[in-house]
Amino acid sequence: MRSMVDAIASIQEPANGAALAFSATVATGRIGILRLASVCVGAVWCGFAPPVAAQALPLPVFSEIPVSPTSRPFGSRADQIAAAGQIESEFLQSGRANVYAHGPDGLATVASAGVKYTTRFIVRKPADPARFSGTVWLELLNPTARYDQDVLGALSLEHLLRRGDIYVGLTVKPVAARTMASQFDLKNSPKRYQDLSFPNPQPGVCEPQGSGVTSFKDSEDGLAWDILSQAGALLRSPAGPLAGYPVQWLLASGYSQTANYLVTYINTVLPAMRAADVPPPFDGYLVASRTGNWTPLNQCAPVFARDAPQQALRDAGVPVLNINTETDVPGTVAARRPDDTRFRLWEVAGAGHSSQDSRSRTTADRDFRNTPFPALSITCVNKITTFPHRYALNAAHGALDRWVRNGTAPAAVERMALRDGGIQRDGHGNAVGGVRLPAIEVPLAGYQGSNKFAGQGANFCFLLGSESPFSQEKLKALYPTPLVYRERVAAAAASARQLGVLEPEDAQEIIDAAAQR
Repeated sequence: MRSMVDAIASIQEPANGAALAFSATVATGRIGILRLASVCVGAVWCGFAPPVAAQALPLPVFSEIPVSPTSRPFGSRADQIAAAGQIESEFLQSGRANVYAHGPDGLATVASAGVKYTTRFIVRKPADPARFSGTVWLELLNPTARYDQDVLGALSLEHLLRRGDIYVGLTVKPVAARTMASQFDLKNSPKRYQDLSFPNPQPGVCEPQGSGVTSFKDSEDGLAWDILSQAGALLRSPAGPLAGYPVQWLLASGYSQTANYLVTYINTVLPAMRAADVPPPFDGYLVASRTGNWTPLNQCAPVFARDAPQQALRDAGVPVLNINTETDVPGTVAARRPDDTRFRLWEVAGAGHSSQDSRSRTTADRDFRNTPFPALSITCVNKITTFPHRYALNAAHGALDRWVRNGTAPAAVERMALRDGGIQRDGHGNAVGGVRLPAIEVPLAGYQGSNKFAGQGANFCFLLGSESPFSQEKLKALYPTPLVYRERVAAAAASARQLGVLEPEDAQEIIDAAAQR
């Protein structure tokens, strides 16, 4: 292991000289994270006075990637956000990141310092800065399908637009960069992603899990931690890509695999940062649909079992809202921890880790069309769920934002009930307990968090919820008239809204939809 002093000394300013000066606390053997000398980083620690022992480090370089008729961003939603008065742009981020390993206390220590990387991030923001809410959401883009998916940015698109929030999607895993550079760029001229780079400084140390498919010996997944911290610092910079948009609150989010990234970051990187008296770069974290799969600190680091103590989320020093679907509960039961002044766990009854809604919203068909990259085809035994999980995600975004803005903590919701090692179910086959949206309180179907693989396409059915619609006879017995159904939906929506697990606009949307049945 190298000391932090040595690690800092090895990091040189990029050759183009475009970096801005940052300071990082020096602590031998501890993590060093970039901190802008003139900007308060992290609302909770804004009064912190930096120690004398500080070393100048460069802010990562950023440059906008032009959009043209023949070259556009992967995952672009410019056409979807324009009507709401928002615009989209894309940037390269280049800098130097450390590769970390576990120290004797389990916290991050420097294994390889100053690895030069280049990644990309996409920004969606109000065209008029006066319409900016002050909140920026930085999502770690999900790379499970071997390309980037903006799961939260897609599912909560309407919520973010009506709020006037800024959304940033960051590429954090080499496999996504490879896919975009090798497949998507077949449609782009000039090429957009040929410079993306996550080099492995020690390629011969181990054969990473998923070698040659999802991870590679010549690239290093463990650069993600400094990339994330540096991206957060960059977004706060008054001379950064959000210049002219006064950032008041910066929140990090991740869904599924990248929720697991945040678990590693919060449990391993943040404590080391705090031990070195370095303010955290984010004001809060939205950990959505973590699966209980530990993301290794580097490609050769251990993967902890689901019941290992490392899986329980530690105190991040700032608010953390962990929202899981029914699919996720069995794998994360051992990692449950009590709610407290800076932590909430919501488990959404009826929701699938993935659904028809998420599949249609995050599809990459229009990005990969006319390329050799294979379409993601999935055939499951049961009907894929249509349960409206996005309403719960919208509520989670709203709740975390209010928490960091004014200290109003989200509701402490009872956890899903368990029985015989599984989820306890009511007479309709639906989960007992958890966050209860109108679709589960006034059901039209039985919802399960899992599905079964039919032997065709990719085997992601275990992540897809399933749905068993009620018969007409059962519906008639439950709701003798349309008015009865509408009144019950309205009452359930009002209850969920009052609890804070349903946003007002979504409550009205649900009531309006019920009126059309």
